[in-house]
Amino acid sequence: MAMVVLLAAAMREKKEKKCQSVEISFSDGKEPVFLDEEDIRGFLTEQGKRSLEGQLIRTLDLQGLEQRLKRETGIRDAELYVDNRQALKVLVTERQPVARVFTSAGNSFYMDSSGIHIPVTHKRPLQLPVFTGYPDQPADTLARDQRLQEGIIAISQVMGSEPFWNALVSQVNI
Repeated sequence: MAMVVLLAAAMREKKEKKCQSVEISFSDGKEPVFLDEEDIRGFLTEQGKRSLEGQLIRTLDLQGLEQRLKRETGIRDAELYVDNRQALKVLVTERQPVARVFTSAGNSFYMDSSGIHIPVTHKRPLQLPVFTGYPDQPADTLARDQRLQEGIIAISQVMGSEPFWNALVSQVNI
């Protein structure tokens, strides 16, 4: 019983302390593809409108901040917690693109293995299979093209895993 009381007191004391820092890391340990620490910090602070450092830990809405990050297209998952040094730890998992797709109207996006369209950023170029001639339709009608997306993903995965096909094919025209 005494242990529970001590634990509750420690948790209450921790919540009355202020956030000392924000530490952002990427879960796969690789170089980020779409986002960097500055982008993540901007999403968390509403582009600098509010600072997380110096806020009372009890006022931090960790679930709300997680949901805000998860709404970003390039982010597959995010986890936030406060450690014993009052540092807000942010662990981000980015989506992994499998193809670069060009629409018939000339627009371009990346597609991940679940068919999610990710806007092209110019952080760094990616070596991915290229697909051209994708139907240029409003986003709400793309659900009916699920088989087309599944085909793009399947071909991309074969090309990514087979050096022969990757070297042989430079572009797939739909």
